[in-house]
Amino acid sequence: MYRVKLLSWNAPSSLPSLSWLREKGVEVVVDPGYPGISEEDLIRKVEGFDGVMCGVEPFTRKVIFSLPQLKSIARTGVGFDAIDLEAAEEKNVIVTTTPGANKHAVADHTIAFMIMLAHRFPENTKVVSEGKWVRMVGKDVYAKTLGIIGVGNIGKEVAKRAVGFGMKLLGFDIVFDNDFANRVGLTYVKLDELLSHSDFITLHVPHYDLTHHIVGENELALAKPEAYLINTARGGVVDEIALHRALIEKRLTGAALDVMENEPDFNSPLMALENVIWTPHVAGITTESRLACLEVACHNSWAVLSGQGEYYQVKPGSIG
Repeated sequence: MYRVKLLSWNAPSSLPSLSWLREKGVEVVVDPGYPGISEEDLIRKVEGFDGVMCGVEPFTRKVIFSLPQLKSIARTGVGFDAIDLEAAEEKNVIVTTTPGANKHAVADHTIAFMIMLAHRFPENTKVVSEGKWVRMVGKDVYAKTLGIIGVGNIGKEVAKRAVGFGMKLLGFDIVFDNDFANRVGLTYVKLDELLSHSDFITLHVPHYDLTHHIVGENELALAKPEAYLINTARGGVVDEIALHRALIEKRLTGAALDVMENEPDFNSPLMALENVIWTPHVAGITTESRLACLEVACHNSWAVLSGQGEYYQVKPGSIG
């Protein structure tokens, strides 16, 4: 019998996907993990298990090589930057993700951020809660230009939603899907052109060496002063120091961030700015997306451990 531990979930054991896995003869143990869990505690939680389904727990080289029985790490999401892929490959531990399973949740969150920024929801909510009836006048989203950095599963969903707002769509990616672009009216451009022409800039790329600080000082210098930046991807794809500088120097009007380079960092200077909207890395987490991610992760775990079925594996050098 295989043993699999599910971390990061306060999930009832009766969920259909977990029941399906148990019907295959797999022992499944639900154990809430913690984003800030230590290596030692993580080793203790996963020791003796063949597989783990996890969120953003840090599967470092030390953790991976301290778990001799581990064969499978199944992420219940699309990011894998908390996992040392090279160490996993050396130890023959297969790492899988659930691409597309939370794309609707993240896309909805992105559009919500866009509307909140444009209509100045935080400022208007604040003045009313303070007993004032002062109108903070915002801007239309309709007919503005949206720049999408990373036109993959999530970026495409954002683009499809933006069509309903009559937006002009610009996209930057290393892979072109021309059929999709033609259907929604998206134009692929170079990054500098996207940055200099967009009213809203949104990121949907994984975080790895080539995308680290893909939006930094030089890139932000190209943005229009009236533009907004939205990041629901990973904190490391934006240089937070450069972003803070651009905002306080009014070279950018505002930002909405669901992620940070170091989570949580309540000492970040960005936290003090009134033109920054925050959510706690929750864009991809809805009731529906959690169930969808878990279902795919269960199938991935079974496929890896049993050798039966297909799974989405990530390796060193993967871009998502």
